[in-house]
Amino acid sequence: NNITTNGKQGSNFGVYLSANANNLVYSNIISVNGTASNDGIELSTASFNNITSNNITTNGNGTGNYGILISSTSVNNTIYSNIINTGGTNTNGGIRLQSNSNNNTIISNIINTGGKFGSNYGIYLLTVLNTNVSFNNVTTNGNSTSNYGILVQTTAYNNKIIANNISTNGTGSSYGIYVLTNSTGNLITQNNIRSNGTGGSSYGVYVVTNSSNNTVTFNTISTDGTSDNVGIYINSFSNNNTVSSNYVNTSGRTSGNYGVYLLTSSWNNIVTANRIRTFGGTSSNTGVFISAKSNNNTVTYNNISANGNTTGNNGITIQDSFNNTVTTNNISAYGKTSTAYGIYLNINSSGNIVSHNTIFTNGTTGSNFGIYLLNFARNNTITFNNISTNATAGSNYGIYLFTMVKGNNIAGN
Repeated sequence: NNITTNGKQGSNFGVYLSANANNLVYSNIISVNGTASNDGIELSTASFNNITSNNITTNGNGTGNYGILISSTSVNNTIYSNIINTGGTNTNGGIRLQSNSNNNTIISNIINTGGKFGSNYGIYLLTVLNTNVSFNNVTTNGNSTSNYGILVQTTAYNNKIIANNISTNGTGSSYGIYVLTNSTGNLITQNNIRSNGTGGSSYGVYVVTNSSNNTVTFNTISTDGTSDNVGIYINSFSNNNTVSSNYVNTSGRTSGNYGVYLLTSSWNNIVTANRIRTFGGTSSNTGVFISAKSNNNTVTYNNISANGNTTGNNGITIQDSFNNTVTTNNISAYGKTSTAYGIYLNINSSGNIVSHNTIFTNGTTGSNFGIYLLNFARNNTITFNNISTNATAGSNYGIYLFTMVKGNNIAGN
């Protein structure tokens, strides 16, 4: 079928399934362009349906333009091989699941969102469980405040996000995959994520606000925005997450670049076996940054390279955080005109274990520090590290203890 709706008042729907089951919606061309909210296909209390091979375009001037909207406890539906383009003026989503619409499968869809205002979402999971999101090609390229490839929000549990190709390129902040607000037990694996926002910050994977026990593994992540760039961000009381075996490349042109960032009381996370490269143009570069009372985390078996042109380049930084374990990492820090730090224990970092790491710093003009301890970094254990510093012009320090640094155990390095 060829379906077009262009209403000027009220909502517009191409296909609407209400309290229906076991339907096949197949191979339709749907265009929805009304001035209010627009949905290409909506399922409301509709289960066990198959939505396959449709070509959907929504370009309305109102708020809320969705290619496919699944709501009101619509379960066990399959969304497969659809082509979805949304380009409305305010808040655009390719596929949105909400309101306990659980156990759905979203697979092999091509999604492009490019709205002018509001936010743009490729796939949005809101308060849903056990959703399988796999093999989708998602592009968000709006001029709006924020662009999200895949957004997982508000007690969204046990969803699987696997092998998707995600590109976010809007003028606002860009997020490849964003997990927030008590969303736990989700698996994010084998995704290819590229985040290149030209206005706000760019994030590959962002886990925030009491989102715990998630697994981020075997993803390829690249951020290259003009503001701050973070490969994987764990923030705001998000505990017991595992970040493993990812390839992370951050190379922003102006502000800071971070491979993995743990912030604001994020405890007991494991960062292991990742390959991390940060290469910034004009600001700091840090492979792994642990800050703001983020305690009891483990950083181990990572391969980290921090290589910037100007200000500080740090392999691993711990700041105002306690009892973290940093062990068996391979760290290289290269500063062309700036200071390079292999491992930096910054203000109020105490009780941390730094052991069995291989550290190489090689700045050309600034000073080089293998391990640097700053104000009130106390009672840390620094043992059995292999440290090499090789500045061609500035000073070289293997281990440097600055003001008010007490009670540290430094042995066997």
